[in-house]
Amino acid sequence: MNFTVFLHNSSSFEDGTAVIATVQTAVEVSAPYNKTESSMVVPYMSNTTSVELGSGVWSGRFATLRVQGSRADGAENATGCTVAEWGVLGM
Repeated sequence: MNFTVFLHNSSSFEDGTAVIATVQTAVEVSAPYNKTESSMVVPYMSNTTSVELGSGVWSGRFATLRVQGSRADGAENATGCTVAEWGVLGM
């Protein structure tokens, strides 16, 4: 599974401003799905991936997250994962 974050000034990518802010490959899942434990009642644990961008990253009006791949079957073109929430935070 990998992901790419694009920053751009148009919601349609048509103005040519899109730049790649980061590409992450072989993303580690902090709490992977375990089918044998899926029926157990346990406290909720979320999966979290944090990326710190280097200095000088151009910031656009929009950010797009593209996720590719899945851990479900190991195929490179698998159906993908579910992203519940993501954000870009400034310091």
